[in-house]
Amino acid sequence: MDYVKARGNDMVARSRAAFEVVTSQNPEKIRAILNLLFVPEFKPTFEDDSEDDDSAAATSTEFHSGDLIAPSVQLVSGDPGGLQNRYPYRLIDLDTKELVVLPDIGTLGQYCILSHSWKFPEVTYRHFTAAKSKNFTKVLAAGKVVNVTRRNDVEATRQSCWSELVEQEEEVKRLVHESDALSKLGAINDDEIIGELLRRLKDVREAERGSYGQDGEEKIAKASADSIAAHQEQQMEIANLRGLLADLGLKGDALKTVVGGDGEPTHATPNEKEVAKLQERKAAKKRQASNIEFFSQYGHIRNALDKLVNCVTLCRSMIKIEQSIERCKEVFDRNCFPKTEKRYVWIDTCCINKDDSNEYVRSISAMGDWYKNAQFCLVHLDTRKDFVQEWLDDWEIFSPNAHKWLQDWDKFSLEKVTPKPNIATYRDIHKPQWSTRAWTLQELVMSKTTFYVNSSWAFLDRPIGGLGYWYYLCPFVSLYTELDTKNPFLGVLDDGKAIAEVAQVLEQTTAESRLAGYELVDTPVGKAQRIIEMLDAMDFHIRGDIDLNTARPRVMQAVNATASTLGANTSGIVLLTKILDVLKPHTKAPFRKPLPTDPTTVKHVIGILLKCIVALTEQLIQEDREYIADFGNARGLGMWQRGLISNKFATSKAMALMSTRDATEEIDRAYGLMGMLGVRFPTFQAEGLTKALSRLLDEVVTTSNDVSVFNWTGKQYGSPIRGRSLYPSVPEAYVPSEEESRMKGFEKRLAELLQIERYECLNDFEQIQGMLLGVLELIKSRQVSDDGSAWIKEILKALKRREFKDLRPHIINISKILKYVETKIGDVVSSAVGKGPEGVETEAGGSSQAPRPVDTPSTSLSSFTSSVKIPSMPKDGLSFKAPKFGSKKSEHEKEASPAPSSRGIGKFKSPSLKGFGLKTPGSSVSAGSPKGEITQVSSDSQIQTPPQPLPATPASLNDEAKRLELKRTETVNTQVISYLRSVESADHISESGEPSKLPPELKDILASIPERKFGKPKAEAEDVDTMISPNPILVKSSGIEGLFDIQRVVVTIPQISKLRRQIKTTIGATQNISGWCSISTGFAVVFVGFSCPKNILEKELDVVQTVEAKILKHEESNNDGDEDEDGEVGDLDDAETAKAASPSDPPKRPGIKRQGTSALEKRLKSIGTSKSEGGKSDQAKDLLSEESETKEAKQERKRVSRMIKFVQEPALSLVAGEWVLARFSGVPGAKWFLCYLDMGSSGGDYYGHRIATDEINFRNASPELGLMRSWEKYMMKKKYRLCSLIQKLLESKDRSSHKALLQQDLASKITERINQGKAGVAGGTAADEMEESDADSETEPIADTLKAISGLAVDVASAGIAETFYERWASRLEKSLDGDVLKEFPVHLQVALKSLDDNKSLMPSMYHSAKRIHMF
Repeated sequence: MDYVKARGNDMVARSRAAFEVVTSQNPEKIRAILNLLFVPEFKPTFEDDSEDDDSAAATSTEFHSGDLIAPSVQLVSGDPGGLQNRYPYRLIDLDTKELVVLPDIGTLGQYCILSHSWKFPEVTYRHFTAAKSKNFTKVLAAGKVVNVTRRNDVEATRQSCWSELVEQEEEVKRLVHESDALSKLGAINDDEIIGELLRRLKDVREAERGSYGQDGEEKIAKASADSIAAHQEQQMEIANLRGLLADLGLKGDALKTVVGGDGEPTHATPNEKEVAKLQERKAAKKRQASNIEFFSQYGHIRNALDKLVNCVTLCRSMIKIEQSIERCKEVFDRNCFPKTEKRYVWIDTCCINKDDSNEYVRSISAMGDWYKNAQFCLVHLDTRKDFVQEWLDDWEIFSPNAHKWLQDWDKFSLEKVTPKPNIATYRDIHKPQWSTRAWTLQELVMSKTTFYVNSSWAFLDRPIGGLGYWYYLCPFVSLYTELDTKNPFLGVLDDGKAIAEVAQVLEQTTAESRLAGYELVDTPVGKAQRIIEMLDAMDFHIRGDIDLNTARPRVMQAVNATASTLGANTSGIVLLTKILDVLKPHTKAPFRKPLPTDPTTVKHVIGILLKCIVALTEQLIQEDREYIADFGNARGLGMWQRGLISNKFATSKAMALMSTRDATEEIDRAYGLMGMLGVRFPTFQAEGLTKALSRLLDEVVTTSNDVSVFNWTGKQYGSPIRGRSLYPSVPEAYVPSEEESRMKGFEKRLAELLQIERYECLNDFEQIQGMLLGVLELIKSRQVSDDGSAWIKEILKALKRREFKDLRPHIINISKILKYVETKIGDVVSSAVGKGPEGVETEAGGSSQAPRPVDTPSTSLSSFTSSVKIPSMPKDGLSFKAPKFGSKKSEHEKEASPAPSSRGIGKFKSPSLKGFGLKTPGSSVSAGSPKGEITQVSSDSQIQTPPQPLPATPASLNDEAKRLELKRTETVNTQVISYLRSVESADHISESGEPSKLPPELKDILASIPERKFGKPKAEAEDVDTMISPNPILVKSSGIEGLFDIQRVVVTIPQISKLRRQIKTTIGATQNISGWCSISTGFAVVFVGFSCPKNILEKELDVVQTVEAKILKHEESNNDGDEDEDGEVGDLDDAETAKAASPSDPPKRPGIKRQGTSALEKRLKSIGTSKSEGGKSDQAKDLLSEESETKEAKQERKRVSRMIKFVQEPALSLVAGEWVLARFSGVPGAKWFLCYLDMGSSGGDYYGHRIATDEINFRNASPELGLMRSWEKYMMKKKYRLCSLIQKLLESKDRSSHKALLQQDLASKITERINQGKAGVAGGTAADEMEESDADSETEPIADTLKAISGLAVDVASAGIAETFYERWASRLEKSLDGDVLKEFPVHLQVALKSLDDNKSLMPSMYHSAKRIHMF
């Protein structure tokens, strides 16, 4: 009691505190107090036993009744129609052949359905009810009824149909005899009258209808008119596309390449085939003029003959019903289906009372569920419809026997009225007419399993069909068995013979089997059938309402139920005991002695039997379903092909499949998808396809938030229904039309053209980068000789100043030169040098001597070995891969990587050194230089003419050999230098007037450059299984409201004047006008056709013209002093023009006068622009080549920069009034579509109207040409930066190579000064006697000496600092080259440039995310 009072007081205190918080309007405190009030003070803990038991079957011997709980209580509520509409209202009993109303389906009965192609007229429910009223036979005796007999419904209807056929034949004969028509038929007897009239009727029908059916001529004429219209449409499309491409800057051969073979319309004018058919139909009419006149004169006979044809067709329909009953009974008997008291078949022609509109509407809505709940579907693959010949062939079969059968039905046989087979085997099925009908799509997809018969009703057997009901169950059972990982009998699965032994257990028992009368072939399916029969003998049954969500619980429920009840099944215990005898030898895990009555053992046995069934049939079922999807025209339903779902598919996929199918009533193409999409709504036949499709999509969006509804395209398919611009008008909108495919061809060729250009540039850069990085590693790891350094410098000049397309033919030759530098010159020079005693480099075998200065560098190869020597280098001719740019090595890779000294140039194969000329062992001596002399080269001297490389000549060679070798090497050097300079100057012509060529000595060098293989741009997957929006979508009568991503775009419309003329001549404001446009995101551009209302198009044309003037053409462009969009101020040519202008000339725009000079001018001034004999300095040339850019390319680059700034508008309110791209937010796979965005009157609401267009797909879009120009400049800058780095590093190496000489010079001067000081001390007496003026005279040479020493010291220090600096700069630049160069471009361009560099798709990325828009 005290506790209750304390608890009450506590609650009161808490309530007062809550009230105070409410009065203070503090929501955070309210939330905290509510948590205290309602969160329990203790929480239960749960024990995780997954480690002990994670198998599907319980391992505990204790059986819990909770295992029998149903897996879901939402089964009935999840059914749109509930239990009442789950099964058909009428079915035909297979055993009694009675038409049963509200049959008992479930534990007592099961049913199947017939899928077929309608051939009007068919036997309907009306025929059955009419036959029932006459279905009595009375036996009279002495005037009294002594017996009354009644036939079943099927037999009564059959008799009625055949009786009507005979009666109608007699009626036709009567009409002929009563008129003078018999005289015009010729001399024929009475039995031939019907045949002659029907043959004449066949000829007349062929002339009137032919293969086109009713109104054949009208259809042909319409098709011809459509062909002419398509021809004109294509002409206009090509003209507009040419204009759009020209606006983008595409000209000449590039324009022809894009337009390609589609430059001329592909449609004939008019369509020749249609005209030929029309002429053929007219000719047939002329040939049949007499017969047409005959039936025109005797119209009553024509009407009677038409009724006779209908009677023949009804008899054929009745045979279909009887044959389907017999085949369905056979399927139930032969295959693995549950045993029930009743078996039924549902046939749509006769089991629906179409006269009852209420019943008809309910049946159409619930038909999908009826297919889903049926045990199987029998598919009749009949012959194609033939309006001319088919009924005549049937009459010739029926007529001779009809009278005899009416007298004695015991003589009737279905075999006598069966037509010839059209398909021999199951694998011969190929695109039957059945697969082109609208309703058969739902019948195929939603049925659990299917069986097929040909036109003669013979089974098209396939082995996997023997599984029966388990064909549907196996995919779900596999979901359960994959969790059963601790079954002790898993060893059976590893032994194929063991599975066969398990299957043979059935034959060793007396268990009753339905397959006892059939021969079971020893195949995987036969083994699976035996195991299924064993499970049936143990009363193992899985519920039929199993699906993907309930698969595992349903199977587990069946396993537990069997384990708990098997003890009462004696035959089941015996069977289980024999199965255990087979399983025991294959037990893997330790397991106690299995007992047949132990529930755990039973669960394990059932689990392993299920695994055996899955192992035997899983692959066969998958292959069979793929084959059915192929000939059944149901491709693209991945989960259905796996057997896991049968409804609630993505709407876009279901619509795409329906678009290729026909229906007698066009509206059935919408109603036939209700079951597949998991919705129901009342039907109304008069509403039309567009309205029915709109209501269907409303239901789909409302119930599932499926965004794939809006993934349609086609400018001609926009819905005319107000408030439903997001919907299409027909299912064809979900597949590309012919016009869209043609436009995709244009876009693909344009994208390929630009991709080829981009890929070639990327490939060239990577090849050049590989060479340069190899050179960089060579310079960093080895001392490059002066000859190699000179050639590398010439190569760098050429690479820096030329564009990639100009360098492309010379890359392989440049690589050979570099390989020659690496192997030939480096090895020969290094073999001739060694280390002096003090670390000073000397010739091999020589001693260190004082350097001998030279005034000018020698141009002969002999000067290289007489110059400063480099450290010895290894003689291995190994080739090395170019470093991967920007990558980092792991510690393990660093340890395992070879020494830097083995670095090669790029990825070139190193040739054998024997191929480079004569080389003999021994020490090498430089020609033209005394032995051991070291030539000093000034660090600040510039080498104008590269030195001539000359290998060391052996002392044994005579003077003539030396002269020839010297001449040869001088020739090689001259040719190489001439070639490199021709590459640099772009003339490729030597002084002799002939094209510069590579020396023969270098042509044989093996230098293979690997080319990069480019794949498709990286992009997100376009096709996804589900596209459910996480955000609410509100479907209202006035429109559809949701969260959309909005991307501003630049729209360009050609021939605006023509569209304005169309607008003026259009009367209604909502009348649609078609045209073409380009849509650009600033990064990429696509071309589409559109169709939109007049009032919306009129507004957009004004926007397009404004954007074109302000953004594209930039009419208010800046003067020379204006700042460019990419941050640059003017260019060099503009600066020179401004300097040349008169100072008195007034500026064009005084308010935006340029202040100061451009960055380029400042850089040129810093290096000096004075001209020498050779023109500008090399640094100035390099700088100008870096900044060189054509005027057209610069304009394109500026244009795309303005476009990107335009589409990046952050305020969505400023975008209102334009056409924009939109898509549903947060849904992978949602497609962009074009829409008109506007603001509401309140200012905070946004409204949109979708513009019907062709597909907008940026995955294959073409980059903006301006963006391509910026990217090309970006690649040139990277090349320039890398070349500049190597040049700087070479210069630092040159200075560093003289460091030892400077150190020697410094040491000698200091020693000399010290020696002079010692001499002065020794002569001190004389010094004392010197006068003071003599002492002062010695001060000047001392100062000069100190200055020289300090200068040498500074030179030594600076050489080391420069080398260290540039080496570290090189290491950093290798990793950050992309980022450093990107910083030189505007921020809004950097992402696009990086995407192009990484070969990624330029998808829209600068959009306003998750904006609420009301689409009307």
